[in-house]
Amino acid sequence: MLAPIYNAVNKLLARWTATKAGYLDAAVSTRAPSSTALTNVTWTDAKAGYLDVAASTRAPSSTALTNVTWTDAKAGYLDAAITSRMAAIRGIQRGTITIASSQTTGTATITSVDPAKTELRWLGASSAISGEAAYRNRITLTNATTITATRATSTSDSVVISWELTEYT
Repeated sequence: MLAPIYNAVNKLLARWTATKAGYLDAAVSTRAPSSTALTNVTWTDAKAGYLDVAASTRAPSSTALTNVTWTDAKAGYLDAAITSRMAAIRGIQRGTITIASSQTTGTATITSVDPAKTELRWLGASSAISGEAAYRNRITLTNATTITATRATSTSDSVVISWELTEYT
């Protein structure tokens, strides 16, 4: 039970050398050339003081938004701009299409949609067929009221294809 811990400690000790241990005792001044160090000419007390100043002092109060410049009407413009860019979902339809044995296509009738604002997704297929032939099928929004499912080859088994259609505003 302790063997993993013992092995980890041994690996750590093997990598820990006297040279590496010596780095802990070295003076900080040996770590960076003095030419790259900040001097009191570039790093002044005033510059250091900026780190301690509250964020509220960063912009003059004359530039702050007030309820005179930022009104509910202006906030409404922002909401309108955001919502006009987002497409709301108008409707979702789901179903299945059965392609009968010895057939290569099947259809489903749907509630009318605007094809330009509609997204159709294939959710999977169920069949007694095994292998690649079971999944070589596709679905298409044929027109505003029809979805067509097609499979690559006809077989002696039927296939059921699940779909989901989302129409946006």
